Amino acid sequence: MRKQDQLSAYIHSMSKNEKRFFKLQASVQGSDKTFIRLFDEMARAKTYEPELLAKKLNVSKRLLAYSKNYLEKILAQSLLLYNHENPGVWVSNQYRAANLLFKRKQYELALSFVEKGLAKAFYYDMCDIIISCLGLKFNILQALSKVKESFVIREQYNEWIRQWNMELEITNINLGFNRLMTGAVKNGPEFEKIEQREIFTVSEDKLISPSVKIFWHEMKHYFYYYVKHDLKKSIFHNRGKLAVYEKHPQLLGALPHSYFSALLYTGSLNNELGNYKEALKYATKMEYVATHKNKENIPVHLREYNTHTARILQLMALCYDGKFDAAVKKISQLRKDMDKIQSYHQIIIRYYTALAFFNCGRYDEALEACNELNSGEKGLLPEYLFYGKVLLVMIHYNMKNYKVLPHFVTAAASWTKRHQFDNAGSKELLVWLKKISQFPVSGHRQFFIEFGKATKQNVFTDYTRTLALLKWASDNLNEQK
Repeated sequence: MRKQDQLSAYIHSMSKNEKRFFKLQASVQGSDKTFIRLFDEMARAKTYEPELLAKKLNVSKRLLAYSKNYLEKILAQSLLLYNHENPGVWVSNQYRAANLLFKRKQYELALSFVEKGLAKAFYYDMCDIIISCLGLKFNILQALSKVKESFVIREQYNEWIRQWNMELEITNINLGFNRLMTGAVKNGPEFEKIEQREIFTVSEDKLISPSVKIFWHEMKHYFYYYVKHDLKKSIFHNRGKLAVYEKHPQLLGALPHSYFSALLYTGSLNNELGNYKEALKYATKMEYVATHKNKENIPVHLREYNTHTARILQLMALCYDGKFDAAVKKISQLRKDMDKIQSYHQIIIRYYTALAFFNCGRYDEALEACNELNSGEKGLLPEYLFYGKVLLVMIHYNMKNYKVLPHFVTAAASWTKRHQFDNAGSKELLVWLKKISQFPVSGHRQFFIEFGKATKQNVFTDYTRTLALLKWASDNLNEQK
């Protein structure tokens, strides 16, 4: 995004109250109000077009550029003044005021300001500001000849420096795990060795900073999930993160992403372990926090994203647990916001929509959802696209459209070959479906029995989606008795 468009995007993101406050602040500036007229025009336009704006404002391009730079400066000042009660802004202002007073040798007053700043900095666990404030307080106490007190502050300062270094080390490790998650690097010995590092073996009670505790649990989760594939230990550390937030709820506003991530992983991993009621509990809590907890000033886009994610997690848990009627109700919530939902989430919704309608016997609606799934953005979540094609075979089988089964099985096989899709068990599944499509209905009972046995022997390793197939096989077995 161009710098000019970034300014436009910021202006469009401002609330009515923020715009009103800016206008009040701007009105006391110099006599030239071109920058205010520029603000109004940019608030109306979608992008920054200098030629068009210069014409509308009847100014030269040079004056327009000057006005734009001045507008950026006043907007920044207005933003800080409007958010003066924001903890980070408030503590920074206290520190700056204390530092200016210290330079003017107003030590007692400086000490009063820095102590107020420190109290709030400790409460919100602002590690970097705590270190700055402790350093300034040490200097003030030295200037006041309060040597013993200054030595206590120095110890505190050194301890917080250690916490800061731990946070930097953990952050560096977590960045490595993020590269592993995105596929930028492969799992290897360097990730196994993390277990031997001192920061990994340190006990949680040695960590003073709640934020460091959150990042430490995050590191442990990444290690056990992505390196060791130990889901239970991963859940343990995600719950550990949530416990820190329960004890320090004020951190939700500062670190909302880590909080929602912990709820998401705890729910998703419980789904994988078959603990569907637990998964639903965490997904429901995630939706509640995203839709109700606004006093922490969680950004709107983050609340919207996590509301959708929580509802998708609920949809999955309900489908896995066989609560398909409840899943259909959840689908209606998600469909209202489909245009706001990211493409890869739309794919997941469409698959589970088709699955829920299929299991409710609403085959036409299931077919419609499968067609939407196949017409969606290509290249995203191929495993869902594959199982969507498998689901088409299941739908037509239940609709007794036996003649079209070979066509849909062949289409699925061609798709896997064309997209080089080779998930464990996918070839075996296609072989089994091919038998179903080629043999008379009278012989299908034996094939369903074979599928049940293969599933129990873990031939199909994508267990969560294989559950849908297993239920289908079981239902058909019962019908053919």
